[in-house]
Amino acid sequence: MNRKSSIKPRKKLTIKPYTMAPPIDHFATSSSLLIEAARAILHKRSLHKVSQDVNAPSGTTADPVSVTDLCTSREELYKLVESLCQAKHGKELFEKVNAEIIHAAKFVLAKMETTQLSDLLTLYEEFSQYIFYIRNIFLALDRSEKKNIYDIGKNHFRELIIQKNLFQSVVVPNLFQSIKALRVEYSLRLLEQPDFVVEGQQSDFDVKNGVQMVRDLGFYDELEELFVEESRTFYLKEGSSLFEGDKLQTLPKYIEIAQKLLNYNNSLVGKYFNSGSTKLKIKYALEECLVKRFMGRILGTNVADDSSGANQFYALLDKSDQTLHTLYNLFNKINAKDELYNAVTLWGKARGEAFVSESNPIPSLLSLHKKLCNITEIIQNKGIIKIVLETVLNEGGGNKVPQALAKQFDETLRGKNTTATAKSTDSLDALFVLFTFVVNKDTFGMHYRSLLGRRLLKEDSESLDVERSVLSKLKGECGAHYTSKLEGMYNDIELSADLGVHYAEYCKNTQAGGVVEFEPKILTTGYWQQPPQHDLHLPQSLLDHMKHYNDYYTTKYKGRRVVWQHSLGQIVIKAIFPVKNSDSKPKIYQFALSQLMGLILYQFNPVDDEEPPRELTLPMLTAATNIPEDEVIRCLLSLSKSKDKQQRVLLHHKNDTSTQRDRKNPITPEDTFTVNTSYKSNKMRVKIPMMSSRMEHNAKLAEEEEQISEAIMRDRNHAIDAAIVRLLKTRKVIKHHALLAELMSSGVLKFSFQPQDVKKRIESLIEREYIERDANDRNTYKYLA
Repeated sequence: MNRKSSIKPRKKLTIKPYTMAPPIDHFATSSSLLIEAARAILHKRSLHKVSQDVNAPSGTTADPVSVTDLCTSREELYKLVESLCQAKHGKELFEKVNAEIIHAAKFVLAKMETTQLSDLLTLYEEFSQYIFYIRNIFLALDRSEKKNIYDIGKNHFRELIIQKNLFQSVVVPNLFQSIKALRVEYSLRLLEQPDFVVEGQQSDFDVKNGVQMVRDLGFYDELEELFVEESRTFYLKEGSSLFEGDKLQTLPKYIEIAQKLLNYNNSLVGKYFNSGSTKLKIKYALEECLVKRFMGRILGTNVADDSSGANQFYALLDKSDQTLHTLYNLFNKINAKDELYNAVTLWGKARGEAFVSESNPIPSLLSLHKKLCNITEIIQNKGIIKIVLETVLNEGGGNKVPQALAKQFDETLRGKNTTATAKSTDSLDALFVLFTFVVNKDTFGMHYRSLLGRRLLKEDSESLDVERSVLSKLKGECGAHYTSKLEGMYNDIELSADLGVHYAEYCKNTQAGGVVEFEPKILTTGYWQQPPQHDLHLPQSLLDHMKHYNDYYTTKYKGRRVVWQHSLGQIVIKAIFPVKNSDSKPKIYQFALSQLMGLILYQFNPVDDEEPPRELTLPMLTAATNIPEDEVIRCLLSLSKSKDKQQRVLLHHKNDTSTQRDRKNPITPEDTFTVNTSYKSNKMRVKIPMMSSRMEHNAKLAEEEEQISEAIMRDRNHAIDAAIVRLLKTRKVIKHHALLAELMSSGVLKFSFQPQDVKKRIESLIEREYIERDANDRNTYKYLA
């Protein structure tokens, strides 16, 4: 038997509406009951009594309604509203409910007796609770008529607020007074005045709920506009007071306060208003009032008669601390970074111009570069370093800084530099950074070559490896042509060392030379600067060595000529001083000095032990050595003017009957000199430097500078000539302005030049028939093959 055919299908459950017609007065009775229930909620009466005795006397007192009572009674009221809506009485019911809500709003606001925000918030909370319960009861009416009773209630409350002018008279003044009190309190804390009493401050709860009430009632846009304007007014006054008024602050302190005020107001708006648009508007308003308005005075760029603004800003840059980072953030917020960059550039140029005027500007310029690195790292613009240093280092033709830079390189590379190698390398790297911004690199190269020659000849370099590393950097920056002479000088020193070894073997094989050690150095003409030559009267031992070395060198290198530069020579003399006690050994020292000084000292050497100590005068020494008199004076001063009298090699005996002495004539012809037999020193090897008066030193420096300047101008003329000829040889024909543009942009010339300099060299090339002018256009040049 089939079980499926025996199962009967189940009937579907159907819910049918109530078919009994409602009573005729159902709407009137029900609506009256609902309205009375709404009034019971408004007056906080029990809903149970309303449902049991609708027609109770109005004067009867009612028990307060509890949350539980409301929950149990709302179900019956909700069903009653639903039945009225199903009976098509929704429209009439809505009109009654709407009128009751208006009545409730008026009833609640009628309790407003003060102008305190807290009272208005209490009434608003009471009405909000009332409208919340009403909406829950009449929820079916909401759905039937598609109208939100909650929003309608808020709109009625808003209209009454407008009618009674409570927004302008109660809400705005109380909110703004409270926020102002908070701002004043915070400002006083920043100014370290915590004991000052601030009046008119509401509780945080009232301020936050007040803003929420404004947002619920649709007044927020108007409040936001008024709040932004009030904030602008407050901080216009506060900013003026802090920057130039009774609360005057220093620039770093003002920057710190301005940043903290911006941060505080950002958190304050976020706490009470909780609106991104309000945050943004307040941010812009405060940045305008506290920063942008004083931007020129902060940077010191618009102070006509008083430079205090610029001085404070410059002092801030000199410190380069966290305050500068704060200032950069403030200017970044107001899109004024370019103004800050320009002000920093002006500061760098002002500081640099002051440093360049110093006698030795390089230490200050190194400090300026270090500060610029710190500042530009903070403000995130490394390009300022290039702009400032290129302007400062090349100010006024740019010859002073290259010369001073070469001297600073010399001090760093010299052996007397006691710094560690790593520290010395760091110093050289910093100096090389300055060199990269120098335009007149030829001036630096000429002075560097002169100072390098002194270091190499006196063997005064700290390390030849360090010297080579500097040379490689110069070569990488300026090219092989720039360092060709410097490399030739290094090669000469290395060649001299090799030749010294071979010459020593030559002397052994030929039995030449003598007891005197002889180590000549080869200086190729053109690489080294040539000092004036002197035909000196030398000891026979030196003359023999010179003759032997001349024979050796001319034999090894055919066709070459040897010229001796005695003024560059260095000599070591072994000095033996007798002692008074015959049992003691004589004192023996080694004096390292220049060849001219050694030749002077050699004249005091006795022929034998029986000869008395020699007394020699200036004319006698000049005649015996054939050294110029001014050089003899310098040598005598160096040998007889030590601070410690025991370390004076010669004793100066002044003739009192001679003419009056002055700085130009510290030694007279009648003065005599003798060997200091009481000489004493703690060192066995004593280095005696050449000494001169400041006037003589300055005169010698001026003469040397003049010679170097002439050499620089001569090399520059050759460089411009070569560049013009090379360019015309390629182009064949070129116009004057195109020629100038090409010379300036090519970078071939390692110095700054003016159009007048090029014009002079063009005239010189035309005279020498390297180029010619076009017959039809004088501004066009042609190359002559």
